[in-house]
Amino acid sequence: MDEHETRTVDRSGHGPEGASIPVPRLRLRRLGDEVAVALRAVTQARASRDAIAALAQVTVAIEQLSATQHELVAVLLDHGHTWSEVGEALSTTASAAERRFPQRGRTVDV
Repeated sequence: MDEHETRTVDRSGHGPEGASIPVPRLRLRRLGDEVAVALRAVTQARASRDAIAALAQVTVAIEQLSATQHELVAVLLDHGHTWSEVGEALSTTASAAERRFPQRGRTVDV
């Protein structure tokens, strides 16, 4: 499989069953890298005896995971998912999800 091929994952992210979303392989790799940076930051924070250093590492983790979350929202919306579906996945309403991710120029479905 080359870098331009896509993988297919279902809405839960567990494999090619039911409604699927094609996700470019390079995008998946980048998202995995972002999560790995966040995990390293959390590990470093847990190992730190310095509260300031721990806070700095946790902040790095939160920023990385937030960026990953924004990217995943974009992937879902780009592949036809609704704000209602995104909101449900985020345990919030469609309008709250759209307010939280304002970079998307879409209207809320109700």
